[in-house]
Amino acid sequence: DNEAVHSDHLIEFDLPSGGQQTYSFQSSGLEDIKVTLAWTDPAAEVLPKQLDPTQPMLVNDLDLRLEGPTGTLHLPWVLNPAEPALAAQRGDNSRDNVEQVFVERPIAGSYTLYVTHKGTLSGAVQSASLLLSGNADVGPEPAPPGFLIQPNDSAWVGSEYAYSLDNLIAVRGTFPIDLALQTAPRGMQLDYGVLAWTPAVDQEGWHDVVIVASNDLGSVQQAFRIFVDKSRLDLSAPATVAYGGQDRAGVVAVEDGGVALRLEGNRARALPFDYVVTPDTRLAFAFSSNRQGEVHAIGLDNDLRLSAERTFQLYGTQTYGLQSYRNYPGGGVTRHYDIPLGEHYTGAMQYLFFLMDHDFGGSDGQSVFSQIRIYEAVDGEAPSITSSPVLAVVEGELWQYTPIASGDGPLDFSLANAPVGMQLDNGVISWTPGASQVGTHSVTLRASNAAGVDMQTFAIEVSAALVLPDYIDLNSYTFGAYGRDQDQEGTATVDPDGGTLRLRGNRLRQIPFEYEITPNTYLVFEFSSTRQGEVHAIGLDDNYFLSINRTFQLYGTQTYGQQAFNDYAGDGSVKEYHIPVGQYYTGTVEHLFFIMDHDIQNPYGESVFSKIRVYERN
Repeated sequence: DNEAVHSDHLIEFDLPSGGQQTYSFQSSGLEDIKVTLAWTDPAAEVLPKQLDPTQPMLVNDLDLRLEGPTGTLHLPWVLNPAEPALAAQRGDNSRDNVEQVFVERPIAGSYTLYVTHKGTLSGAVQSASLLLSGNADVGPEPAPPGFLIQPNDSAWVGSEYAYSLDNLIAVRGTFPIDLALQTAPRGMQLDYGVLAWTPAVDQEGWHDVVIVASNDLGSVQQAFRIFVDKSRLDLSAPATVAYGGQDRAGVVAVEDGGVALRLEGNRARALPFDYVVTPDTRLAFAFSSNRQGEVHAIGLDNDLRLSAERTFQLYGTQTYGLQSYRNYPGGGVTRHYDIPLGEHYTGAMQYLFFLMDHDFGGSDGQSVFSQIRIYEAVDGEAPSITSSPVLAVVEGELWQYTPIASGDGPLDFSLANAPVGMQLDNGVISWTPGASQVGTHSVTLRASNAAGVDMQTFAIEVSAALVLPDYIDLNSYTFGAYGRDQDQEGTATVDPDGGTLRLRGNRLRQIPFEYEITPNTYLVFEFSSTRQGEVHAIGLDDNYFLSINRTFQLYGTQTYGQQAFNDYAGDGSVKEYHIPVGQYYTGTVEHLFFIMDHDIQNPYGESVFSKIRVYERN
């Protein structure tokens, strides 16, 4: 059962395994928004007695997210168990069964709450409560599904792929939402919202993935590509050795299956690593630190002696080594580095070294190095998408976009995120949206080559197909003169089917036509002429007198009225006109008028108006 019980500000609900709860509300922007999620978590395994254990104990890990009017995703508060005295920061809370999101001085507009979970729920369902303040009316809003997270596009041979930080495919929309793999590499599986895959040795390179989310209100697909690279360095073998005579006391720990090295205290370690550094060699890794020491650094060396010219400092209270990458912000965040090693030094190296220097003041500095790769950069210019798509389409009509990008070839284009039915074939993106797809759809285009990747994200607005009114039946109206004494000699005839008016000579005619012109009003018709007079025109008026501002001239030897549509070629062909009347004048009109002005003896000008419509266009 996915129905929730709620009062004005308290919502109680059952979250099924693999499910999601969505609630929408309006904020005036005058009050801060505070949302608290709480649940009674099932009993966890009892641990041996210890002081301040840091391992997570949650059995059912629920997640709270708040999306604002501009698409900003607000995260809950979370404490760092390694530093409990530090102030809470916003992030993914995987430790507490109470989560809270706080938005100070919010933007006025519509907000949406999402409650999801990681993994599989124990007991198949979890009861929970939401407490909400600073909002107006709240309630579940029926909605088609949508993806909330742009997936990770990289993986390594032999390591489990992570779709996102918590490896959960987060979606919005009305539950139940079914997730299915439409396209996937060998071995990939989707179960309870978690994408599982460990690339094999023979799966290096690009792999296409398409996930489809669907509910009773519609479906959407997320298409993306994953690049599988060679394995990251295994830091567990061979064992690291002391480096630079600076390796003293503290912690040296290899973690996360051998891809992370944690140093605490005053440690300097080196991994035996034979490598010839060329001008194209790069050193890529992730770094984090919860406690600042004196020098946090990394580098390659050909011996075990300290070498300032080969040391890249990332963080610390003292200065040592190369300083171009000393930009770590602190606070325990993870920052990714990709250092062009070969631009700083080259030659045969024997060690990859790590410094956590902290000789004074408690020696409690921390450095965590992970996901280390040493590779050769590929020459060439990375792609840059230079084209722009059309951002609107009507349901049932074909939308196309041929992307263009600079950069060295061959260039590979792919859709990283796209609505259902959109395809990229032979360099052209095509899509014909259906009636159920009226609304806004996000698209992410990816361009890649051997030198890099560029992404272009845009939104397409799909509008409902316009239902046009029938052509005006001119035979159902009684014609009268227009322009007082300007309607003179010549002929004015209507074809038997009532769809065409033919004026010859010097005739100005009108029909009674009461209409409220809005900014969206359009006048659409076909026009032709085999003989040019002085003024051929059309318009709508609230009286019988000539009005230069309400007249749209199409043709003629003289100039009168609005001139934006005075472009008829004069070759007798039929031309269709779409005049946005509401952009020129609005209000109540009582007459639709037609002008064939030719003030000469024996006038011969001709105007033919047919297939006339007046309607509102969004």
